[in-house]
Amino acid sequence: MRPQLTASAASRGLRALLLPSIPVPAATAATRAAASPRGLYSPAPPFPPRLAALHRFFSATIPSSTPDTAAAASAAPAPAADLPAQLKDALKQSMKAGTKPRTAVIKSLLSDLTYATKAAAAGAPAAPEDVLLRAVKKRHDAADAYTASGYPNLAATELAEVDIIQEFLPKQLTPDELDAVVRHAAARANATSIKNLGAVIKLALADLPPGSASGKAVSDAARRVLSSEPPAAAGKP
Repeated sequence: MRPQLTASAASRGLRALLLPSIPVPAATAATRAAASPRGLYSPAPPFPPRLAALHRFFSATIPSSTPDTAAAASAAPAPAADLPAQLKDALKQSMKAGTKPRTAVIKSLLSDLTYATKAAAAGAPAAPEDVLLRAVKKRHDAADAYTASGYPNLAATELAEVDIIQEFLPKQLTPDELDAVVRHAAARANATSIKNLGAVIKLALADLPPGSASGKAVSDAARRVLSSEPPAAAGKP
């Protein structure tokens, strides 16, 4: 009875028989360099048609990466952590350092983000930066109320919390920078009066990086630009 060959044995046999028949260029390195207009090696001649499929089969088992490409891949910068991840990391560090006021603020922000995500179950959740901007506005409003009521110490506490929150937000645009964005939006909307306020605000918000300005700041800038008012002094977002 004739012994049967396994698939792996057959493959090894075919490889031993056929691969040696692949033509190997006899040109030396100097000849190759001379044949190339830029002094580069010319490509090896193609395999005969009957060996092309076999060559592709065996080449697929050879790793295509080299040490250089592997090192480049490992050295590629990792994507930046998202805002909730940054807050959680900051919370761990704050708790380890024992900074209770900072810990309380970060816990409050994480709670706000969780609530915003649950509240937006029917639609797209609010951007984390927008949630933080609302937290900033709430504390500014509280600080104004405390100042008006004669409680400067409580107002200072609210403003100190604002400073902590702004560490996790992008750099806020100045009034002049915001006005420039709004003017560009007004030009695209062909806006000439305050009647076009809504369209200008919508375009301006779409142009701004997330968290770089609050909705109120954009609205104020749009009213200022459309009313030809001078820019306001830098202050609250």
